[in-house]
Amino acid sequence: MDERQIEQVAVRLGQAAEAQRVVLFGSHARGEADETSDVDLLIVAESELPRFKRSRELYKLLRPYPFAMDLIVYTPQEIERGKRSPISFVSTVLREGKTLYERRNPDRQAVAGQGQE
Repeated sequence: MDERQIEQVAVRLGQAAEAQRVVLFGSHARGEADETSDVDLLIVAESELPRFKRSRELYKLLRPYPFAMDLIVYTPQEIERGKRSPISFVSTVLREGKTLYERRNPDRQAVAGQGQE
C-alpha cells in the first residue's frame, strides 16, 4: 500500500466520523513500515460512546481496503488531557505522527496531506 491510499482512507474516515483530525502514527508515520505492518490511525472526533465502541462503525468502511488498520478514536477532551503529559500516548502520537486529515473549520472541506505536527 502506498501513502496515497492511506491518505484516501484517512479522509474517508475523517469525513465519516466528522472528525477534527486524523493522524497516522506508528511504523508508517516513521517510514519504517514493511509488508507486515498495519496502518495506525488516531481519529479525533466528538463521541458519547465508550472508547472501545467508537471505532466499530468506522471499521465497516474499511472492508474494500486490502490492508490491516488499527483505528483509535479519542474525543477532543481526551486529547487535551493526554497532551498534559509529554510521555503519554497522545503526546507521542501528536509529536511523531503525521496529520492526514484536518477539518479547518466547519464551513470548509478538509484536505489530506496538510503536513506534520
